[in-house]
Amino acid sequence: MLLLPGATGCYESHAARTTVLPAGTQVSLSITDRGRVALGPQMGEGVVRLNGRVAQASDSLYVVRVSSVDYLAAPTGHWAGEEIKVPRDYVASVAERRLSRKRSWLMAGIVVGGIAALAAAIKIIGGGSVSDGTIPDNPPGTS
Repeated sequence: MLLLPGATGCYESHAARTTVLPAGTQVSLSITDRGRVALGPQMGEGVVRLNGRVAQASDSLYVVRVSSVDYLAAPTGHWAGEEIKVPRDYVASVAERRLSRKRSWLMAGIVVGGIAALAAAIKIIGGGSVSDGTIPDNPPGTS
């Protein structure tokens, strides 16, 4: 029950509050046209956005453990946390991805309510019975 909000968590993206983000921060980096061309050989053509966790950040470079990449003319590509170095001049904007407590608890309430409704429906309708494999002494319809 305590893990339910994390499992059903809803996230929001907000503009980064600082220029140097601490390691572990979940980010979404919007890539400039220049960055799209420069990162093409390493990440594929048409990179629009990198999503992942900051491994390192300095005033000139982000090192990101990439979880997904959004492309111009292709579906989102999922990555397994490979570290990619992205110079800051390739980044148009930075958004932090943060857990929304309000939305997460709302989702958790909906899930718990659904489970409770399902349990009540099974109880009302009847869950059936499980036979132990024995035959009664007087089966129904016999005397």
